[in-house]
Amino acid sequence: MLKIGPQVKAIRTIKGLTQKEVYQGVVSPSFAIRFEQGRNDMKATSFLAVLANLGVSPDEFQYLLQGHQVSPVVAARLQIDTWYGEHNFEALSQWISDQKTATNPQVKTLVALAEVLLISYDRFIGEPTPSMQALWQQLSQTKTWTLQEIKLVRYLIPALRVLTSDPTALNKLQQKMMTNCQIYLVKNGDPFQIKSELVDFNAMLFQEYLNRHDYQAAASIQSAFTQFENTGLSWDTLISQRFWLAIWQLYFGDATAGREVIAKINQLQQLFPQRPDRNLDAIYRYREPDARHYRQRAAND
Repeated sequence: MLKIGPQVKAIRTIKGLTQKEVYQGVVSPSFAIRFEQGRNDMKATSFLAVLANLGVSPDEFQYLLQGHQVSPVVAARLQIDTWYGEHNFEALSQWISDQKTATNPQVKTLVALAEVLLISYDRFIGEPTPSMQALWQQLSQTKTWTLQEIKLVRYLIPALRVLTSDPTALNKLQQKMMTNCQIYLVKNGDPFQIKSELVDFNAMLFQEYLNRHDYQAAASIQSAFTQFENTGLSWDTLISQRFWLAIWQLYFGDATAGREVIAKINQLQQLFPQRPDRNLDAIYRYREPDARHYRQRAAND
């Protein structure tokens, strides 16, 4: 693995850029030479300016610096998502067991995430684990979240009933999520894919309201799924958005139209049999009869 300066030189050379083009207005020519030789360090603001001139993001630079390898923490997160998507809960449980003594705070956060994924799938929340409690304290006590917290917070929603006795916790969490997401939403795009995070957050919130039989709150979620125009949304986000609006219709709208949308999404997924989304199928198989029972109870009241 190269040091930072030589790695910058390697990227600059590949791109055919001169030192003047990369370093002018940032550091002196002599400093740039020593930096690329690995003899000088550079302050963060200068280094970010150099990366901007190279057209390389910090994440990409770290990937290149590590020999085209993601960090162990990123690799673990990708593996967790894969196991969960495949419903390989045995592997997920084994990974949690293997990491119980981890001291890296990022790994401990992933352990909490994996634990919540396991218990939320079964819709049964027992006693919160120490990892879950630590993650909740981090999220609840931090006023301003970074992207990491924004991407993690939805997973704790099912566990809130045992993590806090505050009856307004869900509403407060929703408001805090919106406030923090606004920081990352820009006028002409969505560079941090915040809209996708909001769709996923509201989906988890919607399910939690249904699980708590708070149907008034669940019905009010519809506007959260439609607050963004389709422009700029990824296909995954568009499909997720349409799926959750269809589930909402099963409970509170035109149930027939909702089933038709689900059928179309299933047809679309059949075009990609190598990438099945078992979570959507499992959610529909649970929610469709539950929605019918809810409508029957509502009609009899």
